Amino acid sequence: MKYIYYITRLFRQVVGMPVYLASFVFRRSKEVWVFGEWHGKRYADNAKYLFEYVSRNHGNIHAVWMSTDREVIARVRGDGFHACHSRSWRGAAMCLKASVHFVTHDAGDTNEFFSGGSLLVNLTHGTPLKRIGNDARYARLGMLTSVFDTYGATVIPRKRRFDIISCADNIAARRFATAFPSAGKVTGPGYPRWDGLVGSAKSLPIDAELGRFSHVISYLPTVRFCNQRPYDPFAITGLYDFMDYLQRNDVLFLVRTHPTVSFENKVPRSENIMLVDSHLVPDTCDILRRTDLLVTDYSSVMFDYAMLRRPTLLLAPDREVYLREDVGIYGDYSTDSLHPIFDDWSQLSGYLQDNSDVLDRVQDAPAFVEGEASRRIVKYVQHALGPS
Repeated sequence: MKYIYYITRLFRQVVGMPVYLASFVFRRSKEVWVFGEWHGKRYADNAKYLFEYVSRNHGNIHAVWMSTDREVIARVRGDGFHACHSRSWRGAAMCLKASVHFVTHDAGDTNEFFSGGSLLVNLTHGTPLKRIGNDARYARLGMLTSVFDTYGATVIPRKRRFDIISCADNIAARRFATAFPSAGKVTGPGYPRWDGLVGSAKSLPIDAELGRFSHVISYLPTVRFCNQRPYDPFAITGLYDFMDYLQRNDVLFLVRTHPTVSFENKVPRSENIMLVDSHLVPDTCDILRRTDLLVTDYSSVMFDYAMLRRPTLLLAPDREVYLREDVGIYGDYSTDSLHPIFDDWSQLSGYLQDNSDVLDRVQDAPAFVEGEASRRIVKYVQHALGPS
């Protein structure tokens, strides 16, 4: 089934190649920019915050959000911004007219078939602790993976080369440069999504539930790729000790999985545990703002959460398998993660018991200047486009 899925996707790209090649002849406007995220399915992450920044602060630029989800389009329009269905006639026309396509994954975030001749800017969606792109040990196609990534991926529209990669900092820039060697310039001005951490809070459908508890611990594990053994964190030793800690201390444990992972029927039933998927709360920043302590593993969300200067703990019982058999990480996990690492729930709850003040360790507001990353990216892209 996996091979059928990839072959079907490849077939669509081949069929759409003539349209993609034809899109190079259209004259593009430097005043039209289109944005998309997660293959057009969500409204979140760096693309969302840069899109809103440009819409509010650059009246000379027609910024349009592209999506294949009609609910997303309605929500964006309801907030007073411009949005189009990326597969509609109007969406195709805007993609053909746009001089810049901003994405977080690949050209399919907007509409790859109408992106020829535009500047493709990858705003990225993580600060690489775990390996990505060509650096990742991810054999999704078995022995054919390296052949496809080396010779095939860059010639199909969806996987066209990035002209600019924008990421968190200079360390991330060095890693992205090796992960995507066909890319153009890599720059590290910071992430627009950090605005979502320091800006004004928006109401969420779960706010009333969160307000019932004295503190919130959020659990955001990352996805596993090559490891064929199913990962179930709730089967790890000591879960009932941890649940007892939650109940005795009036703490809510909010479980937010990676968008490609489901923990349905795995999360234990408890008044102190809530599963929140990406459909209910698409933007991770909305979760982090309401979190007193973060629990994760190899996810770069730990670096985003550091902007709030609140505590993070790492639950990584499978780290030996993950580091050896999965995509792996850059650098040294125990050194680069900068947080306490635990093997099971009992160790985690024991740490929380021994450090009773940890949930209240909220330092001063972060030194991050709201909008600064977005300003830098806009200036960089405008310079790349040249004079009007």
